[in-house]
Amino acid sequence: MKPPASSPEDALRLFLEYLAVEKGLAPNTLQSYERDLRKLAVRLKAGRTPLARVTEDVLAGFLRDQSRSGLSARSQARLVSALRSFFRFLVLSGLVKRDPAARLTTPSTWLSLPKFLTVEEVEALLQAPDPAKPAGVRDRAMLEVLYGAGLRVSELAALKAAEVNLGDGFLVCRGKGGKERIVPLGRSAAAAVGRWLAE
Repeated sequence: MKPPASSPEDALRLFLEYLAVEKGLAPNTLQSYERDLRKLAVRLKAGRTPLARVTEDVLAGFLRDQSRSGLSARSQARLVSALRSFFRFLVLSGLVKRDPAARLTTPSTWLSLPKFLTVEEVEALLQAPDPAKPAGVRDRAMLEVLYGAGLRVSELAALKAAEVNLGDGFLVCRGKGGKERIVPLGRSAAAAVGRWLAE
């Protein structure tokens, strides 16, 4: 059944529900979509532009204004991706007849090489926590796992002690969308976690 005609705010709410229920996206990802698309909803409401009247030119003007306001190339690329997904959903839901975002282009997101730590900087970072204090033992364990296992901070924060197998040297973590994966745990990281759990 075709959904009723809706305002930009209503359409955004339907889209976010779809992403949460049908796509199973993580809360942080949903917040990013909402933050990006709410800017468009506010602009359309201010200009009294219904979704059916949004054109490629309207979206291009919106993106230009976002760029002029200081939005980084990476954030602009994320915004274009959000617009494409949103309008594709609107077309498939029957809320609009044509997709004005289909031909939007993204700016280059790698205008410079990504920064990374040198071996010396990593070693200094790992040595920074004070092992004489419980918080230092904990911090060292967290840094070792982040570095050695390549976890995201959100994955580390959600990790439970039962998901860490020190004897066999692995942990089970849940990534984006709740997907489980087994991650090897190096000797140094396992030793640091063992010291922390023994505290």
